[in-house]
Amino acid sequence: MSSEPRVCILVERYLPDTGGTENQTRALARGLREEGIGVLVITRRFRRELPRSGAVEGTPVFRAPPWGRSSRMRWMLALTSVPILMRLRKHYDTILVSSFHTLGAPATAVARTLGKGCVLKADADGEMSGAFFQPSLAKLGLSRLDGVLRLGVGVRNMLLRTADAFVSLSSEMAHEFEQCGVDPRRIHTIPNAVDTENFHQVPPTVKQQLRCRLGLPRRTILGIYTGRLVTYKGLPGLLRVWKNVACGNEESCLVLVGEQSADIDGCEAELRRFVTANRLENRVFFAGHVKNVDEYLKASDFFVFPTENEAFGLSLVEAMACGLPVIATGIGGIKDIIVDRQNGLLIDPADADQLEGAIRLMLRVRDTVARLGREARKTVEEKYSIPVVARAYARLLRSVTAHPLRGVRRNPLSSEERRHIPDRSPQPGASRNDEGQRPVRAGLPAAPGAVGTYRHADGRKTEPHEVPE
Repeated sequence: MSSEPRVCILVERYLPDTGGTENQTRALARGLREEGIGVLVITRRFRRELPRSGAVEGTPVFRAPPWGRSSRMRWMLALTSVPILMRLRKHYDTILVSSFHTLGAPATAVARTLGKGCVLKADADGEMSGAFFQPSLAKLGLSRLDGVLRLGVGVRNMLLRTADAFVSLSSEMAHEFEQCGVDPRRIHTIPNAVDTENFHQVPPTVKQQLRCRLGLPRRTILGIYTGRLVTYKGLPGLLRVWKNVACGNEESCLVLVGEQSADIDGCEAELRRFVTANRLENRVFFAGHVKNVDEYLKASDFFVFPTENEAFGLSLVEAMACGLPVIATGIGGIKDIIVDRQNGLLIDPADADQLEGAIRLMLRVRDTVARLGREARKTVEEKYSIPVVARAYARLLRSVTAHPLRGVRRNPLSSEERRHIPDRSPQPGASRNDEGQRPVRAGLPAAPGAVGTYRHADGRKTEPHEVPE
């Protein structure tokens, strides 16, 4: 029997639905299996016709009620996932929660009850502090409940802080965890991953073929945005800027790939009205929801991402993987990805003048644009590919499963000190002991070279993506 840990990924939505979280979970499951980690997924049965259980791309998937597409259903999943977690307890060693703002509390409670490991991964800013919930309360006219929210978040966080490890997508998110009382030794900065085999650069001839097939203009400089059509992505401001750009440049077009979400921030209708009112139908194209996002990126010349709220920016990294020069706002996790004028252009949120200037640079200075595209692809290959990120998670899961202080990194030992630690690693074919537990392996919780932020005892930090020997 393998001595590798087994992980249960708890996530609100999974395949066959597609989206940022779903695609990340899919990539992580695939990468972990390739690392030898056993994986199963518990998710919500968002459509009635979906089976309650079955294999999806080789990963066992178990679906809990309720079905339906309302975002409010995630609150019910916090309850209905518990019986499945209990029933499958012999099939996993650690629970990994993706987007823990709602599902983190029940998962942590189950893990503590069963003696399992628990890793909480945030996919948005404010999941730990509670700021994640405040915009929704405000738009529903429930701001008066802020005090109740703070009290509830405080009680919830007392439980969450008992988790073995926290995964942040950015240094800013890691700081939020610390501010909320999480032991810094339990915080691991691991980015989201991109499939670099699917998202890659293509030669000009293929680019033209793609444009023809997708119905895009062939003899223009094509800018692109991919993601949800919501106001906080800065899209109303982008169209106002594009109107100015289009007046002085007849060889530029913009493609918006995506659709508005079900929440109250959706702005697709507003964007379409603006395009019609300003006669931009031949300069701005709405592709809608598509499954071949990679083809639209490969057919384009540059990527623009004027978001005003972003924890990581997966769409941005996908565009970079395709070798596109990018324009993005310097907020959230984007600040960890883009170095201004080295692998992309950074602008301030909601700054129309900066945005217009960056777009005009993309249209005119082709040598700079080509260099930015090459550096963007290089960045993704080094830091954000699936194998790199999966190895980081595999190291973390082995640490959480094997180490007595689950997920807490001790001070690193020198090579001389490490020589005197007896090797208690299980031999190939080792089985569980009489109590049904996996053998405890000796050694450091994280191997040198792991992706993540390492914190020394004196408070110093290494750069993300490298753990020292």
